[in-house]
Amino acid sequence: MDSWTVLAIMFWVTVASVAVLLALPLVLRVILALRRASQITKAPRLASEVIVVNKRTEIPTARANQEHYVTFQFSDGQRVELNVLGSQSGMLSVGDQGTLDWQGSRFHGFTREILR
Repeated sequence: MDSWTVLAIMFWVTVASVAVLLALPLVLRVILALRRASQITKAPRLASEVIVVNKRTEIPTARANQEHYVTFQFSDGQRVELNVLGSQSGMLSVGDQGTLDWQGSRFHGFTREILR
């Protein structure tokens, strides 16, 4: 083999190695997201009586999107914090009582009880 052939082989091996190293985090992120979605889908869908006890907004520095979270408390004192859309968060107030529709860590809805 002449030196140009060796250099070409080394070049393509390097390009392939870099491509694999760059793609690996993306592939792992996709696999983990699919696994998490599968676990949520397998969880039972529940309707529970709750009180809204906290709301917060997180603004990641790397993205412009805000993440909205609402903490719900069950009658036994246990709490769950769920990610909700901004429009859903805006419709909820601390102290609201009602029925939480949820599945795993996925928020499906909240029906406020008007009079108790």
